Amino acid sequence: MRLLLRAGAHRPVPGGVEVAASPDTPRREAWQWHVRVLEGRSGHGEEQADVERLTLSLPRSGGLPAVLEVSCDPDAAAARAEVVISGEPVTLERDVHEVTVLVVGQGGVRVEGRHLLHELDAMVLEGDDPLRPELERVGEEPTSVAVVRLRSTASQPISWVP
Repeated sequence: MRLLLRAGAHRPVPGGVEVAASPDTPRREAWQWHVRVLEGRSGHGEEQADVERLTLSLPRSGGLPAVLEVSCDPDAAAARAEVVISGEPVTLERDVHEVTVLVVGQGGVRVEGRHLLHELDAMVLEGDDPLRPELERVGEEPTSVAVVRLRSTASQPISWVP
């Protein structure tokens, strides 16, 4: 499964936007994880007990980087993230058991030769479609894409329902 999320559709949260979360609405199954983009160098994330959190700087157009924040319930999910900055096409290797969230920090990126993403657009990939997505820069502007990989820490595979 793949789902394209445009920048204007993200849910506002204090200090930024929530790009994706599981669950994505209140009053469903137990909270597992979320991916947010927070303005500023240190972010303004909500403090929660028993949450594993990772943050990284996401270069953005116009100067100041944003903070990409990934928070997980350690009993449900674990995350790792990196920022890919490239002028050449990059092929990602995904595992069928992970949920991958791509978030564009700056520039334009074409995913799989057909999905055009711009600043703060995102794509969520789950399952085996696709396992080897290719990212290519569109235009001459510098490009940054955060790649967040989420895996289950429980006996059941992690999933995401939009």
